[in-house]
Amino acid sequence: MFLLISLLPVAMAGAYLAVAFALRDRLPDPLAIHFGFSGQADGFMSFSSSVTINAILIAIPALLGVFLSRKIGGNKLATVFGWLTSLMAGSFLAISLWILLLQLDLTSANQATLNANWFLVFLFPTLLILLALLTPPRVIVSDSAVEIRSLKIPLLKLKLSEIVSVGVEKVLPMDFGGWGLRLNASGDLAFISSAGEAVSLQLERRKILIRTNQAEKIRQNIERKIS
Repeated sequence: MFLLISLLPVAMAGAYLAVAFALRDRLPDPLAIHFGFSGQADGFMSFSSSVTINAILIAIPALLGVFLSRKIGGNKLATVFGWLTSLMAGSFLAISLWILLLQLDLTSANQATLNANWFLVFLFPTLLILLALLTPPRVIVSDSAVEIRSLKIPLLKLKLSEIVSVGVEKVLPMDFGGWGLRLNASGDLAFISSAGEAVSLQLERRKILIRTNQAEKIRQNIERKIS
């Protein structure tokens, strides 16, 4: 399921190319690809080069999705990552189509103007994602599982039987390349909203770190459940 979701960007890139070539006779060549602060077009590229580069940018998140599918495996977090990469591609698609359509039936791309306020519409989903990733996660411990949520969105659920050991570690965002939800080359996951103590869940093949101000309390709770 996750792999199919992560490959959605490829389908989006194909849809973009289909629209671009269907409208080619109604578009100027070269196309405007950059707009100044005034909203006036000030950068141009040939039709073929422009649509090819845009299609590649739309499809690139699929590579990230395939990488994550290999590292994370099949669980809820993998599905979240899949939708995130698809949403990223969708934003690229929306912006690329918008810039394409505003040049429809123009005799020259020099006439193209862009109302930058519309970018807020496309940036809103991105800002929402960042908020979710940077909000301190909530750790819910039940008799059978540990669930991690952000903004009430379930990101990961682990069976207690999957946890080999639990501890508390101090984490720094710089150790994982920044804040938010992080994945390193070894497949270790880190939920880092700030520097400080984190619950460390050691699984058979990876480690999961969750930054929380209640790290010791959560560690004791989980340890009681798995002992």
